[in-house]
Amino acid sequence: MPETKKIDVMKATQIAMLYFRKLYRTGLMRVRIEEAEMTKDEKYWLITIGYDIPGTSGASIADSLAGKRPLPLREYKEIQVDATTGEVKYMRIRKL
Repeated sequence: MPETKKIDVMKATQIAMLYFRKLYRTGLMRVRIEEAEMTKDEKYWLITIGYDIPGTSGASIADSLAGKRPLPLREYKEIQVDATTGEVKYMRIRKL
């Protein structure tokens, strides 16, 4: 039985980023690929995209009172891409 050709990690990350950018057109900063991993059964790529949300802060009240510059909150999405077809199967919140 011939082996099915799989898309490589570069193609999977391009697909995931395009999908993400279609859903979130504006308002996010520092959007980038954080992780890319093929599942153990080699059926899917799991691509994690990180981004900052402007106007939010991960700083504590004590940091704010101390005059420290608040940092935007960084959030993550995991996108599952079919390794054979390149179809996006899901996107979900990725907790670290």
